[in-house]
Amino acid sequence: NTDRGKNHETAFHYDSCRGGIHRCCSGLNEDEIKITRTQVRNLKILYNECTTIMDTFGLILESINALREELNININTQISALREGFNAKIDAISTRNDQIAELPRKCCNGSFRASELR
Repeated sequence: NTDRGKNHETAFHYDSCRGGIHRCCSGLNEDEIKITRTQVRNLKILYNECTTIMDTFGLILESINALREELNININTQISALREGFNAKIDAISTRNDQIAELPRKCCNGSFRASELR
């Protein structure tokens, strides 16, 4: 199947024996065809490498998202623990304030003990 008559510069024909498409231009020698095949092979390799890199980036992104979720869970757990500890301290301070408020009455009654100031 030859297209040679229409446009000499861009004419192609199919070589069924070698299964490849070659330029029919008279100025194209065998070395140039080999370079073209090498470039095609290199492009295929490059494409495969790019695909691998994109897959790797996809895995990295999944890992980052998983780490982000884990970090959020850890932060929320720590915040909850801090809140509980803070609330416990507030309760202890309130209890201590109540004890301190009782001191003047105990002093007057004579039931005051020095250990209660600690």
